[in-house]
Amino acid sequence: MPSLDQEMTCATGHQDFGHHQAPNHQRTSVIKCDILIIGAGAAGLAAAAAAHDPGLRVILVEKEDHVGGTTFRSGGCMWMPNNFLMQGIGIEDSKEQATRYINAVAKLRYSSLEEQAFHGRLRDERLDAFLTQGPEMMRYFRDQEVSALPKGMSRPVSMGRSLIAQLLKVCKEHDNVEIWTGWELSELLLSGHDGGVIGARVQRRGSEELVDIHASLGVILTTGGFSQNQEMRDAYLAGTATSEATSDDGIALRAGQRIGAGSAQLGQVWGIPTMIDPRTGKVTEAMFAISKPFSIVVDGCGRRFFSESQPYGEATTVDEWNEMCDQGRDKHFHRGEDRYQQFIGDPTVVPNPCMGPVKESPFYGIRIFPGDAGTRGGPQTDQFARVLRADGSGAGTTLAPAMTEGFIAVKYMQHLARGSGVILEDR
Repeated sequence: MPSLDQEMTCATGHQDFGHHQAPNHQRTSVIKCDILIIGAGAAGLAAAAAAHDPGLRVILVEKEDHVGGTTFRSGGCMWMPNNFLMQGIGIEDSKEQATRYINAVAKLRYSSLEEQAFHGRLRDERLDAFLTQGPEMMRYFRDQEVSALPKGMSRPVSMGRSLIAQLLKVCKEHDNVEIWTGWELSELLLSGHDGGVIGARVQRRGSEELVDIHASLGVILTTGGFSQNQEMRDAYLAGTATSEATSDDGIALRAGQRIGAGSAQLGQVWGIPTMIDPRTGKVTEAMFAISKPFSIVVDGCGRRFFSESQPYGEATTVDEWNEMCDQGRDKHFHRGEDRYQQFIGDPTVVPNPCMGPVKESPFYGIRIFPGDAGTRGGPQTDQFARVLRADGSGAGTTLAPAMTEGFIAVKYMQHLARGSGVILEDR
């Protein structure tokens, strides 16, 4: 492997932004940057967009030939307590209230006092960082003109597509971010001095071309989980189907494990109902489809067994359903009676946006089965999104964040660049 002092200048043009290709090297070349980000979904783009210092050279590497990842096909929603949108319409919230809520629903369990002492402290620190920096992140992107309802587009773009497009726009305007599509992580590069991560080797897909990228401030891993890696799913998960992006193969998790990084929540998924799309034959989410009016979900005996609008075909069942639709009230499971269900229903249907009679043919039946919108596990991190080894020590300047933690990770790196230490303030 060439010396890291052997630097090769990278093309910096931004034409056809989002599909920028790295130089056509014929050997393993070495390139220097300040921040290297692996994965161009919402987390990677948010981290790149937060690195707004023109003195920082940022390289964002994406395995696919386009940016967006799973976020592009998602609802594009962020759950963030005490944000400026809530404050703007008078909804009272606080970090303390959010902490109580999260702790109440988490129902934490630890196998030993030692595990509780370590993971409990680490979790509390990460939660505090999330609730402190999350609202700050939203204000930052508001100031960068990322809007909940973007205007001026030639065709409607919403949900995950809108989020990705707006984050990409911020990256382009900052002009210090180079996006390499069609390149994937091969391995993390370690320092011969202290064993810390100093960069990554990436490979152009479909070729043997390799580039070693040396990142002076660190590497940020934002490649998602391992939903499309069947070997890892068999090892850690029960048999569920996934609607995640095809590139979600656990490559960053495996790279981290090879250098001794710890991991967490490998046995957990973002569980949703799924179905096979009859048009494509692929797994897709069913959560929104089963919440719409003019449909019901039944068990193997043809009976309804839950409210189809909650996050989680006999004639008599249909007749009873149609009668309840006329009244707008589900007397068994209260479908469409809370705000969440009403949000994902059909506002043009009254009196209940989630209830409509099953009367007009043609009628269709689709099998619904447990699935996921992605795995939850990944490298173990601290409150600064730094990857930790299994013994709790740091794995150099390697960070593995989600979207909010991507913002935190870049702030941490900017503090390092300024030599000012690490301070995360509650504003």
